[in-house]
Amino acid sequence: MVKGSSRKDSEPSLKETVAANIRTVRESLGFTREALAAKAKVSARYIYMVERGDRNLSLDTLQALATALACSVCDLVCTPERPAETRRAALILANELLAEHIRKLKSRRPKSGSPR
Repeated sequence: MVKGSSRKDSEPSLKETVAANIRTVRESLGFTREALAAKAKVSARYIYMVERGDRNLSLDTLQALATALACSVCDLVCTPERPAETRRAALILANELLAEHIRKLKSRRPKSGSPR
């Protein structure tokens, strides 16, 4: 358990939950790590490390994996045992993804006074 964390030792961390969900969805679709890696534009080694819980995912990579697996980010983040808490965490994550994409779109916008 992380010092200062209120998480109980028996509860999986978010990273462990995401890792297990990615593996479960990938296997249920019959994808190899290599096939998922190609669809998500990451390496098979990266998928292996994510599924082991050895890597933290960026929001962009989490979204790319969800898209490649034809599921939602919530499907990868949520746990069936604690749906309310994980759904809330997924909504926060979705808000962060949306805010990040809005920032990217705004940064691409031409400066004021420039023709469109």
